Amino acid sequence: DLGSELKNFVDDGKLVGGFCNGFQVLTQLGMLPNLKGNYTPEVALVHNVIPRYIDRWVDLEFNKENKSPWIADAGIRSMPVAHGEGNFVAEPKVIRILKKKNLIAAQYVSGEICDYLGLEPNPNGSTENIAGITDETGQVFGMMPHPERAIDYTHRPDQAMIYEACKRAGIATPEEGPGAIIFRNAVNYAEGRI
Repeated sequence: DLGSELKNFVDDGKLVGGFCNGFQVLTQLGMLPNLKGNYTPEVALVHNVIPRYIDRWVDLEFNKENKSPWIADAGIRSMPVAHGEGNFVAEPKVIRILKKKNLIAAQYVSGEICDYLGLEPNPNGSTENIAGITDETGQVFGMMPHPERAIDYTHRPDQAMIYEACKRAGIATPEEGPGAIIFRNAVNYAEGRI
């Protein structure tokens, strides 16, 4: 089954990433956060607090205390979300453990995009503004935002403003978008650089 194959994959030291629906799958399989080590679901992604599909950009702060190679040096970045069931929920005891073990990988924050567009930081009502988590190995990572939809800077909703600012300053436009770091980090890990 899928769960057994993914477990073997992780046991071999490989990375597993799940974004949006992939994050939902990893939580339902019990791979995230896998606090008990027995692949039992411990958290859930349920309907957004405002029960509708949300498709917009958010600002994320990646936890520098979380040692996952996926999020190394990610800092604060903007990425899009597109979901109807992204509200992260868990029992208070589980939330305390996630915090204590630094397994919260990313949280929704007020930042560049939310300020620019006048948006609430947490689009779905997630507990503790949690946008993503890892398991204790750091190899398994999931989050609701879509880094694959933010690979190039032209994917950003403010890309025209960035282009004009760079043009006026006489500097080159960025070569990549804010989501590219997630995949670059995975490649660096696979090649032994992280």
